[in-house]
This record gives sequence, C-alpha cells and structure tokens, in this order.
Amino acid sequence: MQILFHDLTIAAKSMDLGPVTLEDVSFKVANLTLDVNGHPQVQFGTATAKLSISENRLNALLQEAPPEKIKNLDIKTYAGRVSISGKQALVGGIYMPFTLNARPEIESGVRLRLNLTEFHVVKSLSLPSALVHYIGEKLNQKLGESFDSSRFEVPVRLLSVEAEPGRLLITAEIKGECQEEIKLLDGAIEPEIVN
Repeated sequence: MQILFHDLTIAAKSMDLGPVTLEDVSFKVANLTLDVNGHPQVQFGTATAKLSISENRLNALLQEAPPEKIKNLDIKTYAGRVSISGKQALVGGIYMPFTLNARPEIESGVRLRLNLTEFHVVKSLSLPSALVHYIGEKLNQKLGESFDSSRFEVPVRLLSVEAEPGRLLITAEIKGECQEEIKLLDGAIEPEIVN
C-alpha cells in the first residue's frame, strides 16, 4: 500500500544528529509517498528544513571536545553575529583570554563556519595575526565536523544560517528523489495516528 501526502509539514521539539541536538525542527515536503509494503520506503521530491541550535547546545558541543590549546570557550549569539570568548595557550603554559566576534555562514552548502570580524584580548594586548587565524581555523574545524551535511545518507544542502539572540537558525534543503529504507525512524519516533 502507498500513502501520498501533499504539502506535508513535520515538526519536532528536538532532533539528535550524532554530536548535535537540533531544536524547533520543521520539515516541509511538497509531495511524499510512503510505501508500507515489505520494506517501508519513503519517496519525495524536495523538502525544506528549518531548525535551530541554542547557545547552550553550542557551548556543550564546544566544551565536550575543545580545540587544542583553547579552553573555557563560551559562545553567545546576538542579532546577526556570535561572540566567542575563551583562553588560548601561549608559550610556557600561559593562557591569554580572548573574545572574537563573527558572522555565521555556510561553506559550500555543506558546512557551518564563522567569518571572524573582530578579535579582542585583555588590556589592549594584541595577538599576532597568525594566532588569530589559528584560533579561527580551530573553531571552524570543530563546527565543520559537527555541522557537515555531506555525512548524511540523503543529499542535504545548507541554504542559510542566521544568528538571533540565544540561537542559530539554519535552513536546509533535501533535494532529489530519495528511496531509502526507513531506518532513521526505527525506534526514534512513535507515530501517533489522529482520526
């Protein structure tokens, strides 16, 4: 038996994707066919996803495996930008506090990254540009590993990211026909049938 849905919207309070937990997730699908014969399969043309990740989730992600030689990372999101503070190890085990401002952006449609706009250290001390670049690259490497859509079994293209107070909003598109067995839902969601 096949079930055809037109203009379907699926919403969830949270969704776990390995190292990242997304919040306020919604998927809009133009046409979706659910084939429930034998091995259940889903077919769809285009789906658009909107999701958010809170400051708390971002901080947990950065602190669970911080970039080498950087500690006490703390991220804050504001309208249009993020601010990250932490301490960078220098020669002799001395740690220099820093704060950087950045705009979140999408790299090549598959990764989340930060475009550094400002960098500050304590008491008007300046850091060499190579060290600033190093810190930015380490943070982007960590974000890229966690928010890399090329690792999914279905083709996902990240379209946009916006910073808002307390969270990042991400829009993505799943495009093309997908005929995967329903493994993602197995045990993760208990469907509720509404009459």
